Amino acid sequence: QALPLTWHAEHDKGDLISRFSSDVWTVEAGLSSAIRDGAVQLVTLLVTAALLIHLHPYLALITLIGGPAAAIIYGFMSERTLRGSLEVERRHGTVTGVLAENLDAQPVVKAFGLEQRETGRFRQETNGLVTAQTRLWSEVGLFAVAVSSVVQLIRIGVMLLGTYFVIYEHWPIGNLVAFLPLMGEVTGPMIGLSELG
Repeated sequence: QALPLTWHAEHDKGDLISRFSSDVWTVEAGLSSAIRDGAVQLVTLLVTAALLIHLHPYLALITLIGGPAAAIIYGFMSERTLRGSLEVERRHGTVTGVLAENLDAQPVVKAFGLEQRETGRFRQETNGLVTAQTRLWSEVGLFAVAVSSVVQLIRIGVMLLGTYFVIYEHWPIGNLVAFLPLMGEVTGPMIGLSELG
């Protein structure tokens, strides 16, 4: 309400409506999820990390390397994902704007036989939205694959090194058997916390 009329004239009504409704929902859902899930994952990570350190400090250190690795991957990919998300929101607003404009102008569209033109315009905008959304999903998928690959490499390394410690250092095999499932309780929250970012 505080913005000047020129600002409202320069911005599409559908885009404003779309952004207002989706942005409010996104912030609300994001904050509640981040607080709830982030707290649970952080506590799980800390408690399980302490257990892993108790079982074998070297293997625990290797397992905990996944956190910084996930953060580095997130740092590389977050800017592209943010741009993609903003593009999806912009295109969603454009589609909403075309739809709102078309619904308001139905008498004119019918009177001048502009149905095909408006259908083509709507199709063009929705195709742009689908393309932007597909690109965003691809980038998010690539992020998930990259983080999961790091986690799998860490698991393989811990299994190999743990086997070495059992065979050559006489580390009890029961400790390795206890260590391996606990790794998932550390790597899972690390992935979750990196996704919350």
